[in-house]
Amino acid sequence: MLTLFGGAMGKFTKKTIEGLPLPETGQTLVWDSELKGFGVRLTPKGISYFVQGRVNGHTRRITIGKHGVFTPHTARDEAKELLRSMAKGIDPVVEKKRNKDAQISLKKAAIVYMKNKKTREGYPLKESTKKDISKHINGIFSQWQDLPVTTITEDMVLKLYRKSAKKSIAQTNQAFRILRAIFNWTRDKSMMRESMPKNPVNVLKGEWGHVPARTDKIPASKFGLAWNFINELRLYPGQTIAGRTGSDLCAFLLVTGARFTEGASLLWENVNLDEGYWRLPNPKNRHPVTFPLSSTAKEIIEGRPRTSPFVFPGIGKKGYIGDIRNTMRKLSSKINEKLTPHDLRRSFVLAAGQAGIEFVRCKLLMNHKLSGDVTVSHYMETSDLRWLADDSEKVAHWITRQGYLEENKVVDINILRQQSS
Repeated sequence: MLTLFGGAMGKFTKKTIEGLPLPETGQTLVWDSELKGFGVRLTPKGISYFVQGRVNGHTRRITIGKHGVFTPHTARDEAKELLRSMAKGIDPVVEKKRNKDAQISLKKAAIVYMKNKKTREGYPLKESTKKDISKHINGIFSQWQDLPVTTITEDMVLKLYRKSAKKSIAQTNQAFRILRAIFNWTRDKSMMRESMPKNPVNVLKGEWGHVPARTDKIPASKFGLAWNFINELRLYPGQTIAGRTGSDLCAFLLVTGARFTEGASLLWENVNLDEGYWRLPNPKNRHPVTFPLSSTAKEIIEGRPRTSPFVFPGIGKKGYIGDIRNTMRKLSSKINEKLTPHDLRRSFVLAAGQAGIEFVRCKLLMNHKLSGDVTVSHYMETSDLRWLADDSEKVAHWITRQGYLEENKVVDINILRQQSS
């Protein structure tokens, strides 16, 4: 855009301002001769007042407002005030941004956080993490959505935490940890350190409710009963398509130790039955990995119909099965143990131990994060685990053997020894 500078004129008056010709294109700046730095900007669309000065080594040109809304007198008073502020080292641009940042609502802060936050490794947040954030912003914090984050106090945090914790400590802890992260990130990425020097969630120090780590799994003595029942569900002639898919997935999770979503979302393109492996291109820990397929896991997949890109398809929007709660309820009732899909993952650990698999190898087969284990991360192949095929086979063999022993009413002497010790 062409910019023309018109120079200075006398003291601005309504008559002199309105007598200035507007340019056909670009803009013309005209300066008041009485107040240094005070001027008007002429454009084809009209006239506006501005002030220009230096503050902290930077030249700032601040728009005051349109002629008509401001008179030369009121605009001059505003210009004087801004120039006085700049003389004191107060940057109007910085102050404007600080005031704008201080008004950001919790909902807006959460949206910006989800869009721009990166993990320590530089990855964007996973969709599952964003889903949890949205759930709590629209749930526990629904009454705070439109409040400026700077107005959320420690008393408000403490009161809401105690109220929510009565319903679910685990969910409340997750929600307020997310809130703490949003506060910290918003403060660090904006100009709110003065207006929000302390994270109000810090008031919960010593208040956080304890959530015992879950240890539920299939007991070793009931593994055979559980495995046989899962296979009864899989092979039952009257089983529905959804029921067969759920029981097949249940069996797959048990013999692989995979997380529910990793197994449920498995694509046919990531399975190689001929060479006996399956791949996770984008797992939870963002570490792509190839796993060996035990003969049992391979048999489960070979029995699946290829009616979808997914090995375990479902009717939801995602295309793969959304849950196996019905299967888990039946299994829980059968063995008299309350189980969730994630408990199958813990059950795999137990089976691996019974099969004599080293714990670090078990963790690798589960694609579990090997935090602090420098030897493994530097000297072991962790992205292609086909070298653990024998270990995978041993775990599956132990599980299926328990089924055989249960069916023939034979007691596993090793389990009997553990129970008596």
